[in-house]
Amino acid sequence: MVAAWSRTIAIAAAIFSFLIGVLIEIAQEYIAANRTMDIMDAVANTIGIILAVTFIWLLSKRFNTYS
Repeated sequence: MVAAWSRTIAIAAAIFSFLIGVLIEIAQEYIAANRTMDIMDAVANTIGIILAVTFIWLLSKRFNTYS
């Protein structure tokens, strides 16, 4: 069963995921050897976050009956 949808938790998780993705990209540029930062990776991460939040929201609407 899918847990009840929480907009606050979803927004916090999305922001946290975005920040971690950006920090990893920055670390690839300045810390890791033989790695480079790519803005398209950050865009792909953001699209993935949006799709995941949307998918979980749809599952929550479909399987929670609030009876």
